[in-house]
Amino acid sequence: MEGKLEPMSARGFFSALPSKATTRFRRWLVWTRLEVTAACAVGAAVLVRSLGPEAALSIPTVLLGLSAVWIHHDRVGSQLLVRAVFWANLVLGTLIAGANSSTFGSFGDPLATRGLVLSLTLGTALLSMGHLGLDEQDGSAFRPVAFRGTLTLGMVMAVADAEALALFGAAKLELAWPESGSERLPEAAMLLATAALLVCAIAGLYRLRVWGLLLSAAGAAIACALSLTDAYGLPSPFGSSLAVTSATQIALSLPVFVAILRGRPVATGRWPSRLARVVPALLVALLMTTAVTTWMLQDGPPRHAQ
Repeated sequence: MEGKLEPMSARGFFSALPSKATTRFRRWLVWTRLEVTAACAVGAAVLVRSLGPEAALSIPTVLLGLSAVWIHHDRVGSQLLVRAVFWANLVLGTLIAGANSSTFGSFGDPLATRGLVLSLTLGTALLSMGHLGLDEQDGSAFRPVAFRGTLTLGMVMAVADAEALALFGAAKLELAWPESGSERLPEAAMLLATAALLVCAIAGLYRLRVWGLLLSAAGAAIACALSLTDAYGLPSPFGSSLAVTSATQIALSLPVFVAILRGRPVATGRWPSRLARVVPALLVALLMTTAVTTWMLQDGPPRHAQ
């Protein structure tokens, strides 16, 4: 293998797109990019309204702003970053929509509604993007023809987790900085160190290096263990969510490791490729449904006039 993941079969991430030579494709491309750009603007506006004293939320806000530019950049790496930012903020919005306002201190009750708007906006944009920009390109370093859906999904989840870890690490660091000896400092250090490890792994995964896959699995295992033991000190819904996504990344890497150890192609068949196209869309729909359901079950004054 010489340290590089060898491709074995080509499959798409979501359903196939119209031919690029057709007017239908060009029209679809323009409208989809406009929709994603608008979703970035709405998501950033929601987060700006929710900043309060926690300036660390500027991290997802800035990334949403950059995504409005990346979606127009015809490179696989840029398109993967857009999806990762949207996934991270979709999960964030879903958790906020159903979390108690007391979890977020001064944010107050309106944050649940903002979380719902964030979840629905970014979820709809993710479903609309489909396979946009993820097709193979001659100049791209990321051109797997084996486990394409698995590696793509794993990279998106790794970037999303890195964003979440950096967000909470920066927030804890901001709160702990004036206090000498605060217990938040080691928690912030662990969060930021894990985020840095995942960033290094993402760079290797994009270049299809085995060390990138190893780092990704190691980073996911560390994040899962520290979340489950509450070493990060994250609020309840965020800690358990990070543990689930980290465990999922470990599971995604297992068949790739098996193929590398066997040293020969693995017959993937039709079902894995179908799952790679369908499962992400189902997860987006599930998160959006969860956001609506938990928001409606929030305690507090009636949301509609009688």
